[in-house]
Formats: sequence, structure tokens, C-alpha cells
Amino acid sequence: ITNPEAVLDIHAPTKITNNQFGLGLSNHRFEVHPFFFNIADPLNELSLSWKINNNQIKEATDKPILELDLTSEGKPQQTNLNLSVEIRNKLNQLELAIKSMNFIVK
Repeated sequence: ITNPEAVLDIHAPTKITNNQFGLGLSNHRFEVHPFFFNIADPLNELSLSWKINNNQIKEATDKPILELDLTSEGKPQQTNLNLSVEIRNKLNQLELAIKSMNFIVK
């Protein structure tokens, strides 16, 4: 038996340390891919929840793609950002996968 997994596809981050990546002040696209869920129809049988620094992004609920705009003025030169996504089988709440990554925005 294999546990469900969530894989994040991130376009062009810069690796800083083993578990932290850098992001520039621009638009970024994140895509999550679910693996090993016991389902027939991923679009209808999975729920997705995106969070930034533990705050849910309601606009991205149940969407496999997150568009994140970091270009707003007034941003500090360097900010820590934790991005996480939870994927859950709607018919079996115990079947879930969580992926979390840390970024430095600069």
C-alpha cells in the first residue's frame, strides 16, 4: 500500500538551502499533482486547500494551480513565506496528502 502524495511544480525558484527556496518579486505559478489516491475522478473527488503562512487562500480552494503575485509595492526586501497545500479525498477524509515548502521572497 502506498500513501497519497502531493507534488508541487514550481516554475523557476532559486535553491538557497536544503529546504528553503528563493522567489523574486514577480508573478509565480504553483501547480499541485496528486498521486496514489484511491479515486476515479480527481476533479470531483478531491478537495484542495492552499495556505500561505497558515492563512487559507479562499480564492484557490479546489484549484490545482495557484497564481501568486508578489509584485505589490511596499514589500520588504526579504520576507519568509511558507506555502502549503492539502489534498483530501472527499469520500475518505483519512486519505490525504500535505505538501509544504519554505521560501525567501527578495
